[in-house]
Amino acid sequence: MDTPIPGDIGEDLLAEGHDHLRTLFRQAEIVPRLRAFVRQHGGRLGPAIDDGRQGLRRWLGESPAAHRLPDGRTGLTVVRSLAQWVLDYHAEGADEGFPFDVPYLALYDRCLQVTTAIRTFRREAPADRQVQNSLERLQQILRPIDADVPPFVLVSARLTRRVECFAELREALRLQSTDPETVATTAPELGTLNDIQGAVTALEASLRARRPARGESRAATDF
Repeated sequence: MDTPIPGDIGEDLLAEGHDHLRTLFRQAEIVPRLRAFVRQHGGRLGPAIDDGRQGLRRWLGESPAAHRLPDGRTGLTVVRSLAQWVLDYHAEGADEGFPFDVPYLALYDRCLQVTTAIRTFRREAPADRQVQNSLERLQQILRPIDADVPPFVLVSARLTRRVECFAELREALRLQSTDPETVATTAPELGTLNDIQGAVTALEASLRARRPARGESRAATDF
């Protein structure tokens, strides 16, 4: 009987939740709306975008206490950069492919971080009305992420727990490579079979101890 490699286990553990999260993003059209937002702001700034980027670098060098959004082209560049940072979510991965990289969870996390930043900036609203409108529009695009109710919150929370379980399993197996041939040839050198057996047994006991009696969170720890 073949022993499943970590990638097979990871796909079994993560695929359903990751697919669900991808569906939610597609239904909310968050990525295409962000791309349109970035493109439109680039068109609005035009040749002045270079001045805006210089202003952005100066603004980033200021003390955190001074991080009220600036006015004018610098402020618009800051808001545009927030949206672009979300779109660059693939940078969170290590180019190992799913399930070792979980891109839609990375996208969710970046959206969440930007919604938090927007709330902070809006506590002291920008003096420039154009910048304020731009910030409000970005917040509206990300509103499905910022909701206090399902589905994004529950799906992402469950997937996060499963990603953590998968990471613990890889650590217990002493397997860091995602290449099955590399795993097969290097695993004996990374730890004795007894060490690995003990680590897996300890992980199983830990998961059982953490496993809730019932409910959604219990499903996240079932292999």
